[in-house]
Amino acid sequence: MNDSEKLDLIMKRLDVIDNGMEVINNGMEVINNGMDAINNSMNAINNEMKQFEVINSRLDVLEYKQELIHKKLDNLVFDTKVLERELKKDIKLLQDAQETLITVLVHKEILPAFQ
Repeated sequence: MNDSEKLDLIMKRLDVIDNGMEVINNGMEVINNGMDAINNSMNAINNEMKQFEVINSRLDVLEYKQELIHKKLDNLVFDTKVLERELKKDIKLLQDAQETLITVLVHKEILPAFQ
């Protein structure tokens, strides 16, 4: 084999290597495009997660407010029951006083007796 043939053989091998490198570059470009798509998807997911965090924070505030309202309602119910009890006691005292007054007035014949 002479030098020219050797050089042609080397050139063919370099062409094969060059073609292989071009295929590898094309494959890398496809991989890069795929990675870009994955990055875009991840960014979209991150944005949605941020929105969920905002919603979660608002929900926490609403739950706290609901707990406060529940406590206030419990206190209101308790206060109402206490007032009701006190009113019943006062009404009973007034009824007793009324009965006593009627009895005294009847006894002194200021008020006619009821039958």
